[in-house]
Amino acid sequence: MVLALSFSVSGSVLGACSGMTPGLHVNTLSLLLVSSYPLLEPSVAGLCSSCLVDPVLAPLLVACFIVSAAVTHSFVDFVPSVFLGVPEEGTVLSILPGHRLVLAGRGLEAVRCAATGSLVGALIAVILVLPLQTLMLPPFQVDSLIKPGVPFLLLAVSVALVLSEGGRGGSVACLDSRKGRCTAVPGLISIVAPVPIDGEDVTIVGMIVRRGAIGKRYLRTAHGEFPLRTRASLPEGRVRLEGRWLVRKRYAPTIAIAGTLFLLSGALGFAVMNGRVPGGDVFPGLGQSMLLPLLTGLFGFPTLLLSARSGSIPEQVDGEQEPVPVGPAVLGTLGGFLAGWLPGITSTAATVVFAPLAPGGRRAAAASAKRFIVSVSAVGTASAVFSILAFALLGKVRSGAMMAVQQLIGNGTDLLALFLPLFLLSVLVSSALGYRLTILLASKLAPRLSGMRLGLLNRFLLFVLVILVMAFTGVPGLLVLGAATLLGLLPPKLGLGRVQLTGCLLLPITLALFGLDGSLADLLSGLPHLPFF
Repeated sequence: MVLALSFSVSGSVLGACSGMTPGLHVNTLSLLLVSSYPLLEPSVAGLCSSCLVDPVLAPLLVACFIVSAAVTHSFVDFVPSVFLGVPEEGTVLSILPGHRLVLAGRGLEAVRCAATGSLVGALIAVILVLPLQTLMLPPFQVDSLIKPGVPFLLLAVSVALVLSEGGRGGSVACLDSRKGRCTAVPGLISIVAPVPIDGEDVTIVGMIVRRGAIGKRYLRTAHGEFPLRTRASLPEGRVRLEGRWLVRKRYAPTIAIAGTLFLLSGALGFAVMNGRVPGGDVFPGLGQSMLLPLLTGLFGFPTLLLSARSGSIPEQVDGEQEPVPVGPAVLGTLGGFLAGWLPGITSTAATVVFAPLAPGGRRAAAASAKRFIVSVSAVGTASAVFSILAFALLGKVRSGAMMAVQQLIGNGTDLLALFLPLFLLSVLVSSALGYRLTILLASKLAPRLSGMRLGLLNRFLLFVLVILVMAFTGVPGLLVLGAATLLGLLPPKLGLGRVQLTGCLLLPITLALFGLDGSLADLLSGLPHLPFF
């Protein structure tokens, strides 16, 4: 137990370093540790022997090291996401609320909310170990009942996301004169600009014109044209019209644009996940996951580009420490369960499912933005913990870190039976250290960024991100980064939310769960001349 505790603390330190390193994912760190284990095994086994511990348990200690690194990474990775705009898979939705608080000088509050959400999510996941062990193992096996409904849940969430943008559409003002009067008034003009307010009576002077194939009538004024709802006959020419304003949202065009963005990001994500990116034979880099350039291009790069000419970062003041709401973390933990226990569900997909239910959502101001950050952070850490739990109880791999642990201790061995209590120790230790390290690192970073010119910092970060993408993913990564950045610039220009771009993960995962990804990949294989296919 003492050795496991020591390895857990060491893993937390390494997880904090990886969490603060832009572009370095904990899965990459885990794979590096596994690949170097043959070199480390004699030293770890010797340490076990000197402490009167059976050397056969050496892989279990390294597994505790990886578990602690994964959990602490899920805490600390919010710091570079909110202050530097370098997103990871589980933090993409919390970037904008976090940035709003940073620009208001309240970045430390955002970090404290994220750390609290992660801590609560981890603790709830640990508390649920015994109930889940009862429900997920025979005779109940609840996971087999949940799994068939997951594809339909993601499909419903995708449709709901697109439809949610309908409220952002512009308004159209129409004049209803069916119960009013319309009289010819030659020579008069209207010099007061009308202010359309739904349901308000109005008297306005203008010219009646007909447009379109069906001769739809409009009232043309010096301040614009307004469609008319009229009686059967109206005088032609200049009129004085009495009626009532009808102001309605334009849902259909906005929803169509949102759906197009969702599908475009989904197509790009599908191409990336299926390796349909050219240039791999030129310079493949380190062969790391293409999620780095994909998510950076969709969510990180556009934010940095659009604020490259902005002023300086406001001074980050750690004022009165208001109580951090923990209720949204309970909701986020449910999302973490979805991502950590069920196959094929990423933490971002789970966040998209549950984030709209968080109080205030993505449209919220500062107070509700904090609740949103708590919920999203709980998803990321709870998914990491639940993925460990799924491996400990069922031997099922749900993350890159658990894949590394599986290579160390295998499935169906005596070590797996011992893994659960040590896993609980590692999670508790790494959660406590992750919470403290997140707040400590943010408090050290924030004063150094206060007053720094945002444009200069953003241009430096853009350069660093390009270098990281080139190093990790090579020429294919640069192509993905460029295409994703062009797509990521569209939502703010069109007045829509970037949440539609989560189609890059939701659509490929939904297709995979429905079993359609293979057929679509075969279809695209016949189109080699198209970019990214």
